[in-house]
Amino acid sequence: NQEAVVTAETIEDSLSPDGADLEFASSDTDSPIDDALAIRTIEVLDETAAVDFMDHDRTAPRVSEDQSEIEIGALALDLDLPTEIAMPEQVAIERHFSGVVRNDLTGQPVEGALVRIDSDQGDLAETRTGEDGTFVLEPEFESDFVAVTASRPGFTPHALNLPIAELERGVVREIRLRPIEDNVISLEDEPVVHHLGDNAFGGRINSQFQKESEGIVYQATFELSERQQDALGDIAAVTLLAKGLQANNTVEINGHRLRQRLNNSPRDGSFGVIVLPFDAGWLEEGENLIEIESRVSSGSDHDDFEIVNVQILLTPPAPDQPARRSSRRNTL
Repeated sequence: NQEAVVTAETIEDSLSPDGADLEFASSDTDSPIDDALAIRTIEVLDETAAVDFMDHDRTAPRVSEDQSEIEIGALALDLDLPTEIAMPEQVAIERHFSGVVRNDLTGQPVEGALVRIDSDQGDLAETRTGEDGTFVLEPEFESDFVAVTASRPGFTPHALNLPIAELERGVVREIRLRPIEDNVISLEDEPVVHHLGDNAFGGRINSQFQKESEGIVYQATFELSERQQDALGDIAAVTLLAKGLQANNTVEINGHRLRQRLNNSPRDGSFGVIVLPFDAGWLEEGENLIEIESRVSSGSDHDDFEIVNVQILLTPPAPDQPARRSSRRNTL
């Protein structure tokens, strides 16, 4: 028996390991008590008495000075952590644009059609369709939207707006080209993007132009045949794809200014189809001149915008409407 001083106030609901009650006694005496249970430490957790019967010979956990190693008895754990954590490499997302070019009248694939995304940002993205009319492009542009053109001799060129976000998902498009008709005059056989303005612009949308400015005026000539003039109605139209329009930019045909201004394009910075009607009587057999001018939008700042695939639409007369030349003769 070991000598011990046993003191206790109250310990409730204590059970021995076999379920029998444990009897506790308290005393203030300094004299040895026979058959007393010596309790070295008591921990109280959630109002339950926990008795710690630690082995005096068991080694207490030791931690090294640099805290990199913990030793518990004969068990040693190495807790060295890496001094640097490697970040995952960023994987470049390939932008994939593919599709097929077809004849709009027959639905047959068009071989050798030129599909291009005209830009001053790095290399020009262009390709030609194969025998089955298919094409694949992998452009790398930072713009939110770009203009795509498709052309081939014998067909009227076509232009469309393409959201770059779609390229990251692998966009597939069908482009349909119409065989050349007398009622449409294309100013360019292989359309390119034209940026008009003074290169003084700001904002996220306006900073996403495909090309550098070529000046404030775009001029081009086109031919009108006798047969086309004979088939004219009262109204013709200028059609094109445009982005970034903010001012009342003007269009003239042979010196006649169109009443409708070139001033409205999608606000999200995409290319939109613009149709500007005008008096077909302004057109002449032979050579004609079209001028598109960037106007001042604020102070001395000219509007910066882009256009592509400018065409003259010669609207044929309705069946019950006489041709302009016939009408003119009837009035002479």
